[in-house]
Amino acid sequence: MKHVITAISSTIILILISSFTHSDNKLIGKWKNDNDGSVTYYTFDKEGYATIENNEIAIGGRSSISNGVKFKMTYVVNYETTPIELDIISTDLSTGAEITRMKGIVEFISADKIKMLLGTESRPTEFIDSDAYVFTLVQ
Repeated sequence: MKHVITAISSTIILILISSFTHSDNKLIGKWKNDNDGSVTYYTFDKEGYATIENNEIAIGGRSSISNGVKFKMTYVVNYETTPIELDIISTDLSTGAEITRMKGIVEFISADKIKMLLGTESRPTEFIDSDAYVFTLVQ
């Protein structure tokens, strides 16, 4: 009986932690940037997958192929930093090896508008308006 109570308690704790983790992630959704006629979407789902769409071509998510390599694209957000840190990670599905990691920063302008700046070599530490993009939540 003690084992059953422990198992039930553990399950309830895991469910609560999981629900807090997902509900606290304000980045979940589909974000649109319309820059000089080129429309780009970044989608961040509650399971941790990221998809990037540009001119109706989508890459990432659970499974995508580029240059013959099958990969997944995930994201990690650190809300404890200022500005908020965002990593978008491409991982080879056959080996589990990290292919690329875009290191970025995010700032919430409002509940449905963000400013985002991504780098590949190193993480930006502040927003440079000429390099940052503003995205609007569409879904």
